[in-house]
Amino acid sequence: MEQYSTWNRPVRGLWQDCGLANRAGGHPKTLKVIDDWGDGDLPCLGETRCPLRSLTFLKLLTDGPTLDCLCFYAINVECLRHLLDHFNAFKDPALTPWYSVRSLELVFRTTEWPVDYDGIPSQSIFFPLPPATSLKISLPWFTECIVPWQREVVLSLHIPPSRLACLTSLSFEVNWGLKFVLPVLRHCQNLQDLELDFGNPTSSYLDSTQDLPIYERFLASGINLPKLRKLRLSRQHPYLDILDFLTAPALRNMNLHFEIGEIYYEGDEEQRELEEAAASLEKPLFPFLQRSGCIASLRSLSIYGRTLSSDELIAVFSKLPALTHLSLTCVDTDYEMLWDAAAQPLDASTGVCSLARLESLEMKRLETISTDDLQAIGRFFKAAGRRQGRLHVTLSPSSMGALGSLGGTAIIERLRSMGIPVDVMPWKRWSNEESEAGP
Repeated sequence: MEQYSTWNRPVRGLWQDCGLANRAGGHPKTLKVIDDWGDGDLPCLGETRCPLRSLTFLKLLTDGPTLDCLCFYAINVECLRHLLDHFNAFKDPALTPWYSVRSLELVFRTTEWPVDYDGIPSQSIFFPLPPATSLKISLPWFTECIVPWQREVVLSLHIPPSRLACLTSLSFEVNWGLKFVLPVLRHCQNLQDLELDFGNPTSSYLDSTQDLPIYERFLASGINLPKLRKLRLSRQHPYLDILDFLTAPALRNMNLHFEIGEIYYEGDEEQRELEEAAASLEKPLFPFLQRSGCIASLRSLSIYGRTLSSDELIAVFSKLPALTHLSLTCVDTDYEMLWDAAAQPLDASTGVCSLARLESLEMKRLETISTDDLQAIGRFFKAAGRRQGRLHVTLSPSSMGALGSLGGTAIIERLRSMGIPVDVMPWKRWSNEESEAGP
């Protein structure tokens, strides 16, 4: 059961709805609080007028029904502080619905980030968080967190280690730099699902001189995430810097999202393209996988928004023998050469080819795909020692549009006649996936 509230809606309506929430019994209950005053840096109205200090809203979180999921969208950081100060005053906050929240989502709007607690962890905005098992934090853009005359102030994220140790799922959207994220990940020993969105950084940590001692310290100690099974890296630097610091021995699913949003990139676009072209996918990926000991167990790989040669992709695929699911979205390469190369035996004595266990192939938003590319998939499928199971191919509607209605339909029917199940995603599912992928 979900309940929504906005600042423009009287919060007493929430309390009136609590009877309905209580009658929901054991069903999961979600409360989403949305600031719909619009974009921009709208300051908090002050402690006495802050919507999160409304007596009705506080009563909901202290005497209302138990909540499984609590989400705050476009929240001002000072408004959240007012709410947390309220719970700090409780002798036993564990008896409140606030403390029982298992999934917490905090999406902050553009705002001046508080720097007045002098780095004291107990004064951090995140210190009184409930012991949730799932946490999503989306921070304001770094350049919009502090006013110009405070540029030298050191920002920090003090999330209590005891809270981080509870997490099995963490989603972090932050472009403040690796030095803010690494201390957080160090304490996430129970994570099973991790998403990191760095907002297209324009430089590598290797370019840093002032913070290099911090990175050297973390490189020396490393950050082990022993239970991590799913890793999604969104809007990363092409060098995939974060992987230098991590090990994840239980990793099964990896999603690499490289799409560059022009509004977020402030540097020279031509230079960025040169850097991306020079950055190898194999070079940062395999030291991480080898160090983690999960090359033979990685099952799923998704790549989004990257230009790669067919040789580079084959070099990656040939070293992932356990891969069963592959998704390529907005990946620019020569697909005919890719699949023809994948059909060649890695070992002449065994006849085993790359991606020998592949069962599911998704090709989405490939604007230059041709019928020759799909015919190469047919040759890949028929290669000696190809697979123990079936290969299922899924195309997005946009990829079908690039093929043309007649040519695309004909080659798909031919693939199906070869025993390769080929599906074209319904537009509704495709639209949902596009919105979830985000920038």
